[in-house]
Amino acid sequence: MVANIFGKIYAKLGKLEAQNKVSRITRQIARLTKQIGRAEKQFNSEKRAATNQAKMMSNSVFSMSSMMQALPSEYASLFTDPTRGQLDMSKAGTDEFKTLYAQFQQWQAGMQQLGQTQLNQTLAMIEDEFDARYEMEIQAMKDEQADLEVEKETAQAEVQVFEGMEKQEGEFAKNNIQNMFG
Repeated sequence: MVANIFGKIYAKLGKLEAQNKVSRITRQIARLTKQIGRAEKQFNSEKRAATNQAKMMSNSVFSMSSMMQALPSEYASLFTDPTRGQLDMSKAGTDEFKTLYAQFQQWQAGMQQLGQTQLNQTLAMIEDEFDARYEMEIQAMKDEQADLEVEKETAQAEVQVFEGMEKQEGEFAKNNIQNMFG
């Protein structure tokens, strides 16, 4: 009889400890979920800013005005004002102009292709850098969160085990009392 009462007390204490553990883990998960949300927002903002900056840099370096400033001297005769990119239309009908203009267009297309290639390489580097950061920072927190979820499930199972023990010990005590007086 006394063993049943102590068994019930043991089960009740075990249940309370397991419930406290579930509560503690639930709070940790909630805190971690907030941290992950903030980290992902910050991460996405930084990645977007880095991408936008790379695109702006590429656009400014390979814009028409920048290309005109880097214009090779052999093409300068095509323009009335090379810094502004205004073609000298008075020479437009000549064969020399047509040949030179075709070469200029090839140079211009090459510069634009170079700019696009450099931008693509920069964007790929940004993507790789941010993928690595995501793995180290955010995925680590998500893995920790998953571990806590498993720990919480284990603690919830402990609560159920102790609830079962508590009920069983109570039934034993009740039956013992009935047998003593029955």
